[in-house]
Amino acid sequence: MNRYKQELVVILDASAIFAGLPQYLPAKYVTTESVVNEILDAHSRQVFENLVSANRIEVRPVNPVYREKAVKKARDVGLLSKLSNTDIDLLALVIEIKDNVKDKG
Repeated sequence: MNRYKQELVVILDASAIFAGLPQYLPAKYVTTESVVNEILDAHSRQVFENLVSANRIEVRPVNPVYREKAVKKARDVGLLSKLSNTDIDLLALVIEIKDNVKDKG
């Protein structure tokens, strides 16, 4: 099922939540558990909880197949050593959603 075909989907890193950006942009947000684990301060945690309460954010598990694709792409362009595990998780999510839209669109 293509959950993302007709709506704007924004993949969030913790820095966007720290900045409070999701409060101002009308979109469906998607992130990973590793990003959620980086949200430690009270204000950012409240921003995240507000998104959860409003059903505006989906926390997705990282699919190992797409994580491996993300590692390969990062390695191919010479960025693997510069990316954190969370960065790789987010890249995997981008690839998965892009493939999902392409395959189902």
